[in-house]
Amino acid sequence: MSINRRRFVQLATSAIGVGMLPLKKVQADAQTTRVCRVTRGAAEADVEVLLAGSTGTATLLVDERDAAVVPIVADMLAADLHRITGQRPAVISKPVDLKTAVIIGTLGTSRWIKQIVDAGKLDVTAMSGQWEAAIWQTVHNPLPGIDRALVIVGSDRRGTAYGVMDLCEAAGVSPWYWWADVPVKRTDAIGVTAGRRECGSPFVKYRGIFINDEDWSFEPWAAKTLDPKLGNIGPKAYHKVFELMLRLKINYLWPAMHTISTPFAAIPENAALADRYAIVMGSSHVEPMLANAASFLGADNSEKNGPWNFVTNSKRILAFWRASVKARGKYEAIWTIGMRGPWDDPLWGVHTLGQERSLVQKIIAIQRAMLRRYVRRYRGKIPQCYVPYKEALLVYNSGLKVPPDVTIVWPDDNFGYVRQLSNPSERKRPGGSGVYYHLEYLGGPRPYCWLNTTPPALVWEEMKKAWDNDARTLWIFNVGGIKPRELGVTFAARLAWNPTHYHADAQDVFIRSFAADVCGQEHAQAICELMRDYYLLGQVRRPEAMSRQWTASLNDDEIASLAARYHALLTAEQSISSKVSRECFDAYFEIFGYSAQMLAATGLIFLHDRLAAMAAEANNLKQRTENENAVDRWRGYIERQVAWYNNDLAGGKWRYYQNMGGASAKAKWVNVQWPWVHQRVPKQSSSPDNKKLRQQPRKPEPEPVLAVSADSFVRKSAAGHASWIRVSGLGWSGGAMALWPAIPENCWDPATGLGSAPRMDYTLTLPQECIRATLVLKVLPTYELYPGMKLRIALRLNGGPMRVMTVPFASSEARINS
Repeated sequence: MSINRRRFVQLATSAIGVGMLPLKKVQADAQTTRVCRVTRGAAEADVEVLLAGSTGTATLLVDERDAAVVPIVADMLAADLHRITGQRPAVISKPVDLKTAVIIGTLGTSRWIKQIVDAGKLDVTAMSGQWEAAIWQTVHNPLPGIDRALVIVGSDRRGTAYGVMDLCEAAGVSPWYWWADVPVKRTDAIGVTAGRRECGSPFVKYRGIFINDEDWSFEPWAAKTLDPKLGNIGPKAYHKVFELMLRLKINYLWPAMHTISTPFAAIPENAALADRYAIVMGSSHVEPMLANAASFLGADNSEKNGPWNFVTNSKRILAFWRASVKARGKYEAIWTIGMRGPWDDPLWGVHTLGQERSLVQKIIAIQRAMLRRYVRRYRGKIPQCYVPYKEALLVYNSGLKVPPDVTIVWPDDNFGYVRQLSNPSERKRPGGSGVYYHLEYLGGPRPYCWLNTTPPALVWEEMKKAWDNDARTLWIFNVGGIKPRELGVTFAARLAWNPTHYHADAQDVFIRSFAADVCGQEHAQAICELMRDYYLLGQVRRPEAMSRQWTASLNDDEIASLAARYHALLTAEQSISSKVSRECFDAYFEIFGYSAQMLAATGLIFLHDRLAAMAAEANNLKQRTENENAVDRWRGYIERQVAWYNNDLAGGKWRYYQNMGGASAKAKWVNVQWPWVHQRVPKQSSSPDNKKLRQQPRKPEPEPVLAVSADSFVRKSAAGHASWIRVSGLGWSGGAMALWPAIPENCWDPATGLGSAPRMDYTLTLPQECIRATLVLKVLPTYELYPGMKLRIALRLNGGPMRVMTVPFASSEARINS
């Protein structure tokens, strides 16, 4: 807590004998029926409590006995008010004679809040016992000597913090003011009107991020730029992460865990800092008991404590877990239980599914006994989770018995499609369920660690489906190194706070709002359209999945169409960047412009490389040379933009954060398969090899295609509570149709006929000469809600018989010949 010491002594002295005087109980002021709002630039007479302005500031009052996060957020508020107005309020811990104050405290912990409540000046009945809720209320004469105050009270320590963070954002400081250089909205005065505001509780209890695959972004930046003295990821970096999490109202973290990073638990100050910031710590699916295998095996994987094999080395592994539990058991955490192999391997030491299930069952029982012995309970519980990721889902579905109080965290398929959700009996488990979701992924068959190309439309559709199927306890998002996923992280945080706030147009609604906050309302629609096109092109092909094999599969029309779309994306981006103010430019570039540039330029590199190869096949030296030169130009463009990001953006603040393609040369996986890492098509000559090349047959011309987008139906109808909805921004056409809500209650029985299911009707006009055609239904990768259910589509052509197809899980196509 930052306090002017001289001022504090004066204030504290005058408070002696005053702070704890009994207060007369009175009825709450009638003003509490109005909504308390933040006003900017208003005269002092126009506000109930002036927070900061040319005539002075309100003093911030906290109780030193309150949770450690309370003085932290009070100091953040004071710093934010200084950023906005140039005036910094004092933070004190005892009430004194003041004209105005902001009183910040936690229900049941703060003495000052208790006095105000006991005097009948603040009604907290509705928030008592709630999770992370907060109230703002203006109060007259809240404590002896204070004329007027804005009181911010939380139902618990994070509720208090989030109430203050709401005020900071409403006042004009973006959660991304530091992490993405979003400019502070400055004004000469800021205050609040009379009234009351109930901030409410989050819908999802634990809302988290996973810092992962940090080798080529987060770790080198932290080690070489932010904290060169430590030379790795440590308290200085996590301090910035925790502040961002408070501002986004994210409460749960899986920390960085690759061998390149100093393990989180290896620096005791990390865990203590997390507790001061009220962050609930966790660990990934390969780190049971908050214990990173890197610490056990050694950073060089030397197996300094033996193999990560419970069959052959259980004594040392148990000692390792026990040490972790003893060291971390006093802090709030969610304990990941079970066991997998290190570095995302399957469990070591077993040979059959049955052996693995039996061993994991035994391990879970041992772990839970250890937790009961050493861990402090929060609200009477020891929160635990089990993450059936990859092969562990097979183990779970084979009959693994997870204790009912443990939260099951269902995984996606690494590409944003949730693999499984709770069946009716699992929904009754007191531990509930959640989702582990990827906005970034390193692994086979194709990593994507460079850009944020998972559209918010898909995140909304999958996570709202998860919410509707009672996955409501824990959502954790793999965000890689945080940047350049600011947009994705923000949407995930807002969606987890209230999944019902957004609807099928979530992507446009969110991006417009976020762009207005970052760059101003005048640019919001243009940025929304830019990112809409960006995400559509990302669904056609992520840059990390581009390759020569991909472009070889494209026909001439597809190449021309994609080239035009990439150029249009660049043109739109350049238009916006030329109009954004200098003050907003860095934030615009980091959050929006950079990603659009990189995707478009990468696509053009691969398309020109393909055109060069085609020109070589046609023995057209001029076109080949032109396209090879174009490849070199776009390569240089990307290299310059990446270099500017690292060396010049925000004065070099983000040095080492970006590279060309999302992975370092030392990484096991290389994201973008750049064409120049392969041998170029040789220059045209009369050599036998080139003669063979020229004689290679060209691909046959594709058959005529009649493409109809899913949202071009002529009519649709609902059935009971089930209907088809258009999810804006999803799919290649930008308007995928989804059955909604996707819950077991809306399961359709084909025996009941088409009339019992929601339907869509389309008109297809075929050429008269057409004798036979193939109908291809494009289906986004989609999984059954839980084992035993089916994904079925019924078709009827020209009033003919109904034909029912079962859609393969995660398949992209279903075909019918007619």
